[in-house]
Amino acid sequence: MYDLVIVGGGIAGISAAIYAKRYDLNFVMVAKDVGGMLLEISKVHNYPAYDGKTGPEMVTELKKQISDVDVIRDQVIKIEKGFKIGLENGMKLRSKNVILATGTHKKHLKLDGEKRFLGKGISYCATCDAPMFTGKHVVVYGGGNAAAYSAMVLSPYAKSITMICRSKFKIDAETRKKLKKKEIKLVIGKKITKLNGENFLEEIELDDSQKIKCSGLFVNIGSVPTTEMLNGLGLKHDKQGFLKTDCLMKTSVEGVYAIGDVVSKQFRQLVTAAADGARAVNAIYTLNDSK
Repeated sequence: MYDLVIVGGGIAGISAAIYAKRYDLNFVMVAKDVGGMLLEISKVHNYPAYDGKTGPEMVTELKKQISDVDVIRDQVIKIEKGFKIGLENGMKLRSKNVILATGTHKKHLKLDGEKRFLGKGISYCATCDAPMFTGKHVVVYGGGNAAAYSAMVLSPYAKSITMICRSKFKIDAETRKKLKKKEIKLVIGKKITKLNGENFLEEIELDDSQKIKCSGLFVNIGSVPTTEMLNGLGLKHDKQGFLKTDCLMKTSVEGVYAIGDVVSKQFRQLVTAAADGARAVNAIYTLNDSK
């Protein structure tokens, strides 16, 4: 039995692993992809000492710090009471404590044709797919900084970029200036209602019947917490499904901690996720040490 199983390999999970190693805990990390959302970031500007580096470059450095950590490259599909942890490959783990660093995944449009056009015009990752749309007309759907970031990643490649927001844009002033400089068109208060095309996406329709020709649609309409494997634990969460924790990252179930973007909180950044990981492992170590 492990002292700790860390579920997830993003910045929060990596931070937890670094501290678990320092405290000499018997632990393992389970993650299909070490790096998480960092792998999709083209430039990091909000983490000390990493200004201007790419997300993958940062991941390379972080991997060096956990090179001697036991990492199972697989997906956790179920966590039962008593901390019986089932993996996609059929493997089962037991642990005294669990840290959930499962993050979030992108919301989908829930429109006819979305699955059919996935990889054929529809994308959820500008960093991954931007070069495929060189010289083409693209649409970015969303009104937050993540959508604006996608638009800027696309700007060196796409012939034109239109950003469509369902309500009002929630973009900081500095980002707005960058969008204006790159001549990105902003459409406010419109909703995509239809996807048109034969083998590939060719056009979108808005709720005012307006049609926009495009070869690419990048969807950035928010994220939802990745908690599907936790249904049997009965963890308390907010209305959106994000997990509630105390200041030590403890959830409502003894021995279960949640860190990073899966946590119910106002501010989600790389630096706060890393801090969550340190805080949770310190709590586990302190608790075990006092017994």
